[in-house]
Amino acid sequence: MDIFNMSYGSGNYNSDGTFEFPVQNVLSEFFTAAITNGVNNLRDGKGGIYIKSLGNSFGSYSTNGYGCGESGVDDEGALGCSIRFHDRLHTTPYIMGVGALKATGIKSSYSSTDPSIWVSGPAGEFGRDEEYQGGLVDRAYEPAMITTDQSGCEAGYVSYYYYPRNAFNDCWDYIDGPHPENLLGDYTSTFNGTSSAAPAVAGGVAVLLEAYPSLTWRDVKHVIANSARRNDPDRSYSRGGLLQYDWITNAAGYDFHYWYGFGAYDLGAAMEFSSTYTPDSLGTFTEYGWEESEPIQTIQVYVEGDEYGSGDVYVIDGEQKKTLTLEVGTTYSFNHPVAHPFRFSATNDGIHRGGVEYTEGVTKSSGVTSIAITENTPTTLYYYCSVHSGMGSAASINNSGSVSEEGNLNLLIPSLSSVENSISYSKETSGDFVEFIQIKIYLDKDVPRDIGMHLISPQGTEMSILHPFSNVAGNPEGQWFIMGVSGFYGEKINGDWTLKVTDYTDNDDEGTLIDWGINIYGH
Repeated sequence: MDIFNMSYGSGNYNSDGTFEFPVQNVLSEFFTAAITNGVNNLRDGKGGIYIKSLGNSFGSYSTNGYGCGESGVDDEGALGCSIRFHDRLHTTPYIMGVGALKATGIKSSYSSTDPSIWVSGPAGEFGRDEEYQGGLVDRAYEPAMITTDQSGCEAGYVSYYYYPRNAFNDCWDYIDGPHPENLLGDYTSTFNGTSSAAPAVAGGVAVLLEAYPSLTWRDVKHVIANSARRNDPDRSYSRGGLLQYDWITNAAGYDFHYWYGFGAYDLGAAMEFSSTYTPDSLGTFTEYGWEESEPIQTIQVYVEGDEYGSGDVYVIDGEQKKTLTLEVGTTYSFNHPVAHPFRFSATNDGIHRGGVEYTEGVTKSSGVTSIAITENTPTTLYYYCSVHSGMGSAASINNSGSVSEEGNLNLLIPSLSSVENSISYSKETSGDFVEFIQIKIYLDKDVPRDIGMHLISPQGTEMSILHPFSNVAGNPEGQWFIMGVSGFYGEKINGDWTLKVTDYTDNDDEGTLIDWGINIYGH
């Protein structure tokens, strides 16, 4: 067996039109053994090609046109209603997830979106004719795919069990049939779904392998990443000043889109690229392993009037203007009142006494300021309020070497704010080349649909990996889940990977990023 077309998927919706984030969504030992055996041993060791439909749930239980997002705020159909990583296969590097395109080259209305998507293929819309059923939305009358059906008018999509959507499928002469080009009912013109897009791509890959049979399973992915066509070039959307999707050229030069992956499958371009490509030249495929976020010490900062009645001061651990001791190798997160922004300087009282704000290793959001203490941090810093003078005190930096390995990140996510955390990834590699990424999330959030996430590479590429305002509901309560990410293909493995988590809603529901992790496949 050379190519596996996987036109199936798993559902995740509850009866009320919501779903939960998956829990520990890793492949079972059996499935892992089966698929790794396929990529390692089939085709005389060149590996089987696994091509999987991405799903048709973009508009499931839609709340905003044919999509989700906030009604009256987001463009209709700009944000999807569903996720795809509940299907565990889409969190792995061994398959290529395929999205659907309609006749115009734009995403089919139903096609699910996900950061793991690799490529898109033709699938169409619904292929109806107003003569057979009027009063539907415009997309219902856009063409679907013509393909073979079960032979004869007694079986398949054209059988008497189905009222025809158009004259081509009208094998039983309900209105205007049978069609002269489908007199025997051997074809249908209403096939659609990503279950149509996946076999279209699989067929193109079959032609590619017939011409270039030495290509490995990784080579095929590489060829597609280098040759897919950049369709729907102006499709872009931002929310809260953050880009949700666009055609992004990553630091390695690969174009990627959250809706389309590396683009529309282009057999001609794939053949041309393969004609000068050396098969099996990517180096040894390696899973480099999980790295998890480092614990952060969270410090609650309050504000009260000083003992002299002369103004407000910061209060930490019940002490006004407490002198702090911060350890090298530890990150500290200060949760403070929004009206009194907590900042650092090498000068006492910072900008109020002619100093400048210290920003090295500091991240700031509304109500949260974090600082990573390193060996390069000055031995003395001062914390101060950027709005009001005289509120802070000194922070001495101690390099005792006794960094605690216990605890969690526990990064507070205030409403209508973004927070960031970085993981330093350092592995011995042959090419420092990303092929696929897994992101593990431990989240505590009562209303998780408010949350979106971006991943930032060591080379500065930033991509959305989770859109807000889907139909997700229910607090995950720290139970981890994994997302697959394709768009950083070819970038450097080593360096600081940064997760940006954003709460897009202004309410009292603050969340916590308990921990997160990153696992990179590549060479």
